[in-house]
Amino acid sequence: MTTAHRPTFHAAIGGKEQGGGRYIAGVSRQHVHDLPGQMSIKSRAFGQGSADEIKGRDLKQELLLRETEHLKSIGKSAPAAKAKPPPLPPPVDDDDDDEGPALIMDPDDADDKRAADLAAKNAMGASDDEDDEDDEDDEEELLRELERIKKERAQEAQRKEREIAETEAAERDSSILQANPLLDPTAGAGGTFAVKRRWDDDVVFKNQAREPKKEARRFINDTVRNDFHRKFLSKYVK
Repeated sequence: MTTAHRPTFHAAIGGKEQGGGRYIAGVSRQHVHDLPGQMSIKSRAFGQGSADEIKGRDLKQELLLRETEHLKSIGKSAPAAKAKPPPLPPPVDDDDDDEGPALIMDPDDADDKRAADLAAKNAMGASDDEDDEDDEDDEEELLRELERIKKERAQEAQRKEREIAETEAAERDSSILQANPLLDPTAGAGGTFAVKRRWDDDVVFKNQAREPKKEARRFINDTVRNDFHRKFLSKYVK
């Protein structure tokens, strides 16, 4: 609906003061689509697996029974129930076997204190010596491996240099032989040392890949002597 036909009694200053479209009283209309709807959630009917129907039922057992009946109907035997694996044995503490029976010492006895300190120092010293020996063995093994890798790389570099030198020498000898027909042993096989003609000497289309020479563009500020005027005269006026 348009308001073009309504008279304008107020100046058009925008907003609610727009002439012809101003409402004197408040509007309290509401569209039917704005009203609240679907106030309740759809619930399961009887026979659709409602909460009352499945209450107290063992669904897993029912499924297993139905699977067994189906397998019997097609002539197969029901799968045997899987037995539970035996429980794992408790973890064995290896430290208890190595240490042996624990010593009973009196913490107030000075001799027992000195013996305990001496035993701890000996144990630490033995473990340090073993660690040092293991570290030395590992270091020697790493040095030997490094030396072997260096030798292999040096041999590989020498082999590549030798191959490159042989390839360059073969190419140089081949170029020398092909440049001079008198030194080329394959040229005298037919009884002559004349230089053979190229395969493209007698072809019709030769040097087709070369682009034609382009003339340099120039500008002559004269309508009668410029290149466009000369080309026009040679084409249309003869």
